[in-house]
Amino acid sequence: MKLSLEKIILGTVIAFLVLYFACTKFIPEFYYQEGRNFRDGSKEQYENFRKANLYFMTFKSSYYPGTEKLMQNSPYKGGIYRESRLPPLPGHPDY
Repeated sequence: MKLSLEKIILGTVIAFLVLYFACTKFIPEFYYQEGRNFRDGSKEQYENFRKANLYFMTFKSSYYPGTEKLMQNSPYKGGIYRESRLPPLPGHPDY
């Protein structure tokens, strides 16, 4: 069974469109609704909104609508991720 170039291109376009709509509509909406179930400004709400924005910002350059206030003014910003245990790179002050 030979695949023609047209079928390969069509399959690629369809896969991209599915990924685009999943990342900009369905997945962020799921995490946004999950986050709304928590107390305003809580760490759990921030985590769910952060996940919504992780997918949404794959294709957009703004926060998912409704999450802007918490994402910009969060006390949890920066405290979620652990410090790197890798040695510093050349040029870094701790090198």
